[in-house]
Amino acid sequence: MKKEDIIKAIEDLRMGLPFSYYTIGTMEDVATELAYLKQNGYDTTTWRFWPVDTEEDAEEIKRYYLEKGMKPCFNGRTKVKYIFIL
Repeated sequence: MKKEDIIKAIEDLRMGLPFSYYTIGTMEDVATELAYLKQNGYDTTTWRFWPVDTEEDAEEIKRYYLEKGMKPCFNGRTKVKYIFIL
């Protein structure tokens, strides 16, 4: 998915709530990440994810939202295929 489309989807989902309400991260595998988040106490009921075209796009999107005040989720993943918010 294109970087601009992901940003638009996040903004539509955010509906004006403060950026600090959300956590953002990257992942390689949806099922593995969901298990990781649950095991580490994250509420995944509002979890959303999008496939990224490149790892660079994912890092740019993540950096953009971290600078706006989203909380980071550091999960130690080395390959990036998705970006997610909680």
